Amino acid sequence: MMQKNIARLSNGSIVSINSVNNGVVGSSGGGPSAAKCTAANPSWVNGSPTVDFLGTIDGTQMNGNTRILTASQSGLTPGQTYHIRMIIMDLSDGAYESVVYLEASSFTTEPSPLPVELSNFTAICKKEEGVVLNFKTESERKNEYFILERASEEHPDFVFLDSIKGAGSTTSSHVYKYIDTGADLGINYYKLSQVDEDGKITHLETIAVNSACQFDNPYGFQLGFNNETNTLTVNYDVNRQKTVKLTLVNVLGQVIQELELDLKPSEYSVKVPINQSLNSGIYLISFDNQETNYTTKLFK
Repeated sequence: MMQKNIARLSNGSIVSINSVNNGVVGSSGGGPSAAKCTAANPSWVNGSPTVDFLGTIDGTQMNGNTRILTASQSGLTPGQTYHIRMIIMDLSDGAYESVVYLEASSFTTEPSPLPVELSNFTAICKKEEGVVLNFKTESERKNEYFILERASEEHPDFVFLDSIKGAGSTTSSHVYKYIDTGADLGINYYKLSQVDEDGKITHLETIAVNSACQFDNPYGFQLGFNNETNTLTVNYDVNRQKTVKLTLVNVLGQVIQELELDLKPSEYSVKVPINQSLNSGIYLISFDNQETNYTTKLFK
């Protein structure tokens, strides 16, 4: 059975009186005989005689201090049984008064690490491709595959997109990529989960991205202008109510009018009175909200 002393200082030295003090070995140092460890009073009851203490135990006196020390061991196999044995030794004098103080609840085990160490998970909208998802792992443990799911403001319930084969068990970094060509207009949410060899699912991270870059004219805007009434007609098509900011500027970049439009499904059109007469020429009209920005020309 392999044994290992985990009571060590930060410099690697084994914890002992001579490693935590000034290093001077006392007159009783250097390996006491086995006779001094005779269990004449194994319970160390105060006031009772004991051979190894060379007399009656009359209490414990501590005349030194050390910093808080931490002993730990990583790399253990879950489900295996391990034993920890604590041995207290004394040096530098003939009295056996060494003690070890354990902080309450400090003798414990850390939770098992996640099966996947995820270092990044990103989503970028690219007009020519779609929403490009990238994620990178630094290590994987019994990782069978990943699951990608998507939700949006239009469809708030997550739906399955695809499964991506994992790397099993590895301490090397791995990069994964997925392109979503079916994202809804606006904010989309992507959830990444991991499935281990036993079928256990672990949610890793959820991110959001605006997919508006894929849509040149997402609301189907079309313009008309009535010279007699000086009115702009905006035709559109939405499946739920939207509020967009309309900005009308001339070719010099001067803002002529700004206002908010409430686009309602099934109405398909809204008329906008222009607050000043427009000369013949070319004007730019932009429609902007948190989902998209679309600019078109108005010829008068």
